[in-house]
Amino acid sequence: KAVIESTMIHPLEEEVSYEAYKKGIKNFKLEEFEAFYTKNLSPNSLLMSLKLSNNQDKIVRTLKNESLEDSLYLKVLKLYDWMGEGIYDNDENRDVTLTFIKRFFKVDHFLDPATIYSPITFANIISDSKNPDLLDTVLSLPNYEFKVSKSEFKRAKNIRELVANNPHANEQTLKRLLNLMSEDIDYFLAQNPSITPQMQKEIFQRAKKENLTMLSINENLSDEIFEKLLKDDEIAPTLLAFAKIDTKRYSLAKKEPQFFNIAQNETIGEFIDDLIDINDEKIDSLLASNPITPTTTLKLLYDRHKEKIASPISSNPNLSNELIQKLYLLQQKEVDLNLAQNRSTPKEILEEYLKKQDHDLNLSLALNSSTPLALLQQLQLDNTMMNNLSKNETFTKNILNGLGI
Repeated sequence: KAVIESTMIHPLEEEVSYEAYKKGIKNFKLEEFEAFYTKNLSPNSLLMSLKLSNNQDKIVRTLKNESLEDSLYLKVLKLYDWMGEGIYDNDENRDVTLTFIKRFFKVDHFLDPATIYSPITFANIISDSKNPDLLDTVLSLPNYEFKVSKSEFKRAKNIRELVANNPHANEQTLKRLLNLMSEDIDYFLAQNPSITPQMQKEIFQRAKKENLTMLSINENLSDEIFEKLLKDDEIAPTLLAFAKIDTKRYSLAKKEPQFFNIAQNETIGEFIDDLIDINDEKIDSLLASNPITPTTTLKLLYDRHKEKIASPISSNPNLSNELIQKLYLLQQKEVDLNLAQNRSTPKEILEEYLKKQDHDLNLSLALNSSTPLALLQQLQLDNTMMNNLSKNETFTKNILNGLGI
């Protein structure tokens, strides 16, 4: 004999518990019993039992068992019948959704429970998950639509689009999404580095310009699709700016009129010297702002073009102090805005910019993670700076430290 105590017991059950204790009968908390029961459970037997009985009450109780391993939980979740309604549309569906959130939402500091159990948290779990089984399982859920603002109209707005955008989805899951033949889902699949060359080919064959553009920024774009997109004058600039460039692709690109766009690509390290030798003003200007261009090359570019190249080069984090000083002395507004936001700009110059009490300069300083905390705290007094300060790692880290997080 044994007594299993639920999380809440009424007075009569409490009396029974006392009597059992006096008689030496073993007493277990419900969570202790669930852990013991789960440990000695045959996953295959449980799944078979749930499938054959289709007992939804039993499925819900099983999903609420926190001792269940994640892999088994996901298999059981696939058996739940949402009854044609959404994941938040009735009490039972909402309870099941909350078991999912509670299980997979990982947080290292306190958050308001109302925030934790909100749809946005559900969306974040899917976006951040590295578990292919979880991503496959959520496709069996009703395709919940998340609210996005008009300014975020190309942000994933439902479960399927979130999964399509996640690089940890496995090939089988990606194929399921591809087979839906949805232009909106293809938009996110196209930029997913985990899609296979064959999937890229299928998307290319049916894609409109917008999805072709997304395909062109895929970091694992196949050579076959690269060559096809290179022939499209509208897509080629984006392709050359973002696709991985190797010797073969570089040779192909040099034959195209849009070739100069390759100078802003951050994978062209081995070709920078060759690009410098071309001595083309468009190419040099793009190289000047490319964050992989080394300090010595930046000096060469400035010596070659002087003030003509001051604006693009002033944004480059690889600038030497000597070159930053030269640019600072130009007293050009656009150059100053770039330097104020450049993480390599010395503290002394940043302080001088703050003294100017120029609103635009202050906005740039608020974004710069190298701006000293004391200066950021001064900027905090201006409410118009808060949006930029919220994106500043130095500022936000200080806030979190102050909260003990």
